[in-house]
Amino acid sequence: MGDAAYLIKVALEKPRAVSLYLTLSRNNAKKLIWPELKVICAKYIPEARVNESDLSISLPNGSFVYASGAATRVDIEKFRGLPLAICIIDEVQSFPSYIKELIDE
Repeated sequence: MGDAAYLIKVALEKPRAVSLYLTLSRNNAKKLIWPELKVICAKYIPEARVNESDLSISLPNGSFVYASGAATRVDIEKFRGLPLAICIIDEVQSFPSYIKELIDE
């Protein structure tokens, strides 16, 4: 639950920022961290808006927390330009080399 709590903490501290949890597949993100994010919000931030369809949480300060997958090079493009405050990449050693582009850019 540490990663989930940290993603939310950073998003709460930085208005209009984005906290991103990234793993190889959306399905893995939904299984690994999504339940924890929802529990934390239900308990501590009941005014947060949880969006099940895109695995996002909108916080009262305008920040967002996303849980997502990046199975292909195309998938990482959807994160470009976001005001990322933090990005946790789970099992980064399992990603193909394209993940380096996301990290570097």
